[in-house]
Amino acid sequence: MRLNPTAIWGVAEKGHVAEDDGMGRKFIDCREYPSEMNCTVAFSADSDEDVLEVAVQHAVQGHHHKDSPELRQRIRNLFKEAHHPYRSRS
Repeated sequence: MRLNPTAIWGVAEKGHVAEDDGMGRKFIDCREYPSEMNCTVAFSADSDEDVLEVAVQHAVQGHHHKDSPELRQRIRNLFKEAHHPYRSRS
């Protein structure tokens, strides 16, 4: 599966960022979950599915976890709500 950079950086086409829909963004920050790697990566997205896909890829590639329904549920349980840090410049 190839991810859209929007899911990773929140950047929409032409350098604009999506408007906050009032529901906030989901985020996960590896710094809050200590590991031997001392990982400092954080991800956020406007949808659960976008942040889940990026976080699962990171867990598999960066932390050598096996992608499974259990891993996906554990990651989903770690999501937090965040306000959108940027607004579009329209």
